[in-house]
Amino acid sequence: MDDNRRVFTAFGPNSESGNVDDLRQDYEVWEQLKRDQIVPNNDEILSILNRVKVLTQNEAPIVSKMKSHIAAFKKHCSNPSFGYSNDQFPLSFADLIFKYSKSNDNNMEEYSEWLKKSLSLYLDKVESVYIFGSALYGQEKTDVDAIIKNNLVDIEEIREFAEISKELKNVFEKEFSLSLHLKVFSEREAQSFGRFLEKIYKSEKVI
Repeated sequence: MDDNRRVFTAFGPNSESGNVDDLRQDYEVWEQLKRDQIVPNNDEILSILNRVKVLTQNEAPIVSKMKSHIAAFKKHCSNPSFGYSNDQFPLSFADLIFKYSKSNDNNMEEYSEWLKKSLSLYLDKVESVYIFGSALYGQEKTDVDAIIKNNLVDIEEIREFAEISKELKNVFEKEFSLSLHLKVFSEREAQSFGRFLEKIYKSEKVI
């Protein structure tokens, strides 16, 4: 899963390439890595899941979603015209795995205080901030996942906030030697923000 996440973050559809040539190159690499790395990794994950005989009532539907995702993603890789939008990777599965591998310690308080301080000048724009994923369980090896919901509607203001977010990520990496994997939703994306939160198995509100 760590390998898949690293590949998706660096080369997947949401990667932050700076220009058209970068996007084209990343797309070609992404297509190759899907077949050569993610699909074999998924096959191993599926093999492990098929050997699990006992699941709780809450775990069973999450594992079922992951199995459906693995099958749909593999079919899409062999037949690109096959869409798998209804079987995207279930974020709840990642949280389920983190829960079982969690450390007794985490750095949540430190990350939360840093985000509060860093965003203190923009509280008139920021509605809410959440941390989710591996950091909740002390398993953040490469990055920390966070979500910001702002109240902006004006396109120019949204662009300005995007620049603020980029600087936030740069400073975070210098301070913690970890990437800040940040998803920002404007008021124009309020429904998408709500749907994203629903997909997450667990999150902690910072602001």
